[in-house]
Amino acid sequence: MLESPRWEDSEDRGRAAGRTSAQRQPTQPLVSVIIPVYNDVRGLETCLRALRTQTYPRERVEVIVVDNGSSHDLTHIVYKFPEIRLEREEEPSSYAARNKGLSIARGDVIAFTDADCVPRPEWIENGVASLLGVDNCGLVGGAVEFGYGSPDRKSIYELYDATFYFNQMDYITRGRFACTANAFTYASVVRQVGSFDATMKSFGDREWGNRISAAGYRLAFAGDSVVLHPARSTLKALLEKRLRLAGGHHDFARRKGLAVLRLLNALRRHLIRDPLLVAVALLKEARRIGLSTAAKILALYTLLSYIEAYERVRLQLGGQSQR
Repeated sequence: MLESPRWEDSEDRGRAAGRTSAQRQPTQPLVSVIIPVYNDVRGLETCLRALRTQTYPRERVEVIVVDNGSSHDLTHIVYKFPEIRLEREEEPSSYAARNKGLSIARGDVIAFTDADCVPRPEWIENGVASLLGVDNCGLVGGAVEFGYGSPDRKSIYELYDATFYFNQMDYITRGRFACTANAFTYASVVRQVGSFDATMKSFGDREWGNRISAAGYRLAFAGDSVVLHPARSTLKALLEKRLRLAGGHHDFARRKGLAVLRLLNALRRHLIRDPLLVAVALLKEARRIGLSTAAKILALYTLLSYIEAYERVRLQLGGQSQR
């Protein structure tokens, strides 16, 4: 799915969607926070420290960390954060790791985030309030804001990452899913629609969210339930993400059927349509962001689109998707 380029400040969206303390729900269900991790020890520690600052009552939160086959030893985390539960899932899939967390979660509400995310203090409180405040709600996606190495001098890779990824409002309203960097649901919904497809390396959050929507539940965006995600700052990091997404798109297409026809349509989008659409959008923004910056973003987008097209063909010919 092509994400529309976005240049507005996500903090403005969060403030616009924010709620006052008087509007918060009085009920306080037990919340199980599930965090998959693969080798990101430093990020995990930062994430767990942020969870200690939550405004939601600590006694009403359990934190489940699932090590997805890390080569780094994570047991020392237990000594620093004795309140967490550390589990291990060897199957190389973040969705398998999330399923492991779901299998032991005790909460009526399930919250998902990632080891490289830093939840704002009101993250759980506002996410739960949104879930409880919408009739027949099955899934809430919170806002994902980007952090930069140097806010005054964002690299072209960071600008690209912030432009094309984690537009949760768009995911909820158009894609009918929420990225698991910031998502809330009920345990009862999971019991009804099932857990994640653990065979998928990427895109499993979309497949799962679509199931929730198809079951008749409403989806909601919570602009005031915020996690901070570091913008990818290297070409290597962007390439790894694009290849992982290509695998997710391929696996998703196979489940939908007519994989060859879907591949041909994907090639048309990656090689022709999407670069043209992005070129038009960037041209409109060129006066504000600068023609040189717009040209660099377009060149990077086109390069990665062509690489994804190649990856889709490789996967169709029998290659394995990357994690």
